Amino acid sequence: MEGRELRRVLDAHQLIARAYKDDRFPTTGRGGDFRMFVITWIWVIQIERCPKDDRWARITNVLGIRNNFQLRELIASDAPRYEPEDRGAWHAPCPAPMIRRDGLCERRGSIRVRVTNPEDGTWRPDWYCSRHRKEAHQAQEHERALLASGKVPEPLPNRGGLGPSYLRWKWANVYRWAAGAIWEPPAVGLCADNWPVMAKVIGQEPPALELLEGDGEASGWPGGAPGLRLVEGSGGRG
Repeated sequence: MEGRELRRVLDAHQLIARAYKDDRFPTTGRGGDFRMFVITWIWVIQIERCPKDDRWARITNVLGIRNNFQLRELIASDAPRYEPEDRGAWHAPCPAPMIRRDGLCERRGSIRVRVTNPEDGTWRPDWYCSRHRKEAHQAQEHERALLASGKVPEPLPNRGGLGPSYLRWKWANVYRWAAGAIWEPPAVGLCADNWPVMAKVIGQEPPALELLEGDGEASGWPGGAPGLRLVEGSGGRG
């Protein structure tokens, strides 16, 4: 085996080992299947060197994928998105405050209400019990008004985005094919590897440039060219 071929095989094994250890893959639902999809693709392409025209047939056969619906569902499970933690009504106590005693109701809820954080756009489901139906409707009205205001930021994704960490595809097209036209790429990009850094970049105000009279380098302008000074953190000024 030549040096370049050996390097390629070793790189593939390292990538597979990284995917096995990557705890960002969900361990339940289709997330576990998507981990195996990524690993199988790397193996078939880099180790088996399967001919291009036979790759999809080989991969779907190994994974037991029988039709396009299953394939779409599998890839859609990795589409970058925000998903709230939802324990379900059985484990979610009613959050309505009690009148005759301090504290919350905490009876098992049956009415699901979305509650959005206006600061970062993240949201959670609250579950109200039937006794506090009025409070649930009030919370729903407040939520509708908040979302209609147009002031709620896009929440940062907390699911998906692992495919681009391992496979060089045109993922925007792939995700839209799998997840449907309603899916939109997040502002922080498609690759989960980049989200922590991009979140910090997007959250910063752009620096402002202020015009200083006559302290630039000599350029033939009377009095010297005007200079530009970087002013950190004042980009939000009007």
